Amino acid sequence: MRFSNCFTTAIKSHVNGGGIPLKKAITALSLATTLLISAISSASDLNYDYVEIRYSSKNLDNQTDNFSGYDLYLNKSISNNVYLLFDYGIGSVNTSEGSLDVNGISVGAGYYTPINYKTDLYAEIGFLKSKAKLAGRSVDANGRGYGLGVRSKLNSKVEGLVFINYTDVEGKTDTGIDIQLAFELARNMQISAGIDFEDERTSTIALRLNF
Repeated sequence: MRFSNCFTTAIKSHVNGGGIPLKKAITALSLATTLLISAISSASDLNYDYVEIRYSSKNLDNQTDNFSGYDLYLNKSISNNVYLLFDYGIGSVNTSEGSLDVNGISVGAGYYTPINYKTDLYAEIGFLKSKAKLAGRSVDANGRGYGLGVRSKLNSKVEGLVFINYTDVEGKTDTGIDIQLAFELARNMQISAGIDFEDERTSTIALRLNF
């Protein structure tokens, strides 16, 4: 479970609430299916062992400034089809009451299965613990998230991803659609850019090191 997905919900539990309509999730699932069907050539080269540093920026309703944050993400396979997730993130946004500062950790696990020569279908579950500070007050939040996605090697240098996730943090729920493209910079190094569509849009950029 990408920390930024749960992270966003944690922030919104202190600022505002919301989610995207189910119709958009169905549209994204159709896009994922199209991506899956179109990926039918070269052998799979998808790596589930990597560390990633990510920057995210998000527009929040009723806020003048954007939320911005950084997170460190670790993905480690433990068998042919199972991997573990760890994510630590920090971020902040200015509100009418001052700076809202959030930090948190999420842990989880994922399972993937090949669909064809270069495409995997995968599912993830994650658990989040976060702390928010605002105007001298500190509030803890716990939550969980689930997701289903498709990863595909579009060509020898480019990888695509579509991921639909559901999160629940202290009763605040969200359904998000994450679309990413990763480009190979060098052997075992990629740069990625993505957009997470919820009721508000999150843009991300990340550097990934495979091992």
